[in-house]
Amino acid sequence: MNAEEEKRLFIGNVFYLWEHREQILSDSRMFLCPIHINNNLAYIGTTSMSNATLGCYIEWWQSCEAARRVSKSGEWSFMCGIGGSPLSGRNHCCEVYANGKAKTAHVAPFVDLWKPFLNICEQYAEASSDYQSFSLSEVIEQLGRKDEALLPMLTKGMLREHFNEYNKLYFGEKLKMPKFYFLTSKLPYGTCVRDKKECDIWISKRVKWTEAFLKNILIHEMIHQYVYEVLHGWKYSPIQHGPLFHFVRWRLIKRYGLEIRPN
Repeated sequence: MNAEEEKRLFIGNVFYLWEHREQILSDSRMFLCPIHINNNLAYIGTTSMSNATLGCYIEWWQSCEAARRVSKSGEWSFMCGIGGSPLSGRNHCCEVYANGKAKTAHVAPFVDLWKPFLNICEQYAEASSDYQSFSLSEVIEQLGRKDEALLPMLTKGMLREHFNEYNKLYFGEKLKMPKFYFLTSKLPYGTCVRDKKECDIWISKRVKWTEAFLKNILIHEMIHQYVYEVLHGWKYSPIQHGPLFHFVRWRLIKRYGLEIRPN
């Protein structure tokens, strides 16, 4: 795979890699995966930035507000390439959206973007040359295998942990912790039930769950909860999969590239 193909692979999977950041940060071979994007800063040696690893990008996105941006409409994007002058502040950077499209962005103040990234890259420059690492295609393959691995038997504690994570990532922590119950039938995979002012979420225990499939179903039920608790949709309509549900589902798919069942 040449440098241009690797760049396209990276940009096309930025949101997927972000969703799996904990796995990447906990595996040194994934963390040290080289990302060959040509980052340029005038007047400053940028060898470490041009040899940045996947872990460097993940840490940068986590710690630097200028590198992980949210538009006024709530659309997320990640900065994936830096170019410009630290002295004048003029810059042309690469910004990637959930649909995989990359656009040129101008960041001000520029120092808030390039300095944290340079510091992180310099911190891991020696390790990246001394230790083994996966290629980017190998990282994506490894993450895919883990997504397909069957989860152990579900517990309510596991469901609460997943709920807290998704509530923070995708719903602005606006949802109340529901009561979880288990269905003894295989279908439906999950359901959200109104109970006065609260919602209960039921999940089937007879399904061979993978991480990706459980996430798909649980977020589907959390959309129902969001429509009820935040948008007050069910208070005025008996239709669960109505316009409000599909609007919230569409918005999550657009912003984060999620896979969410429509019904």
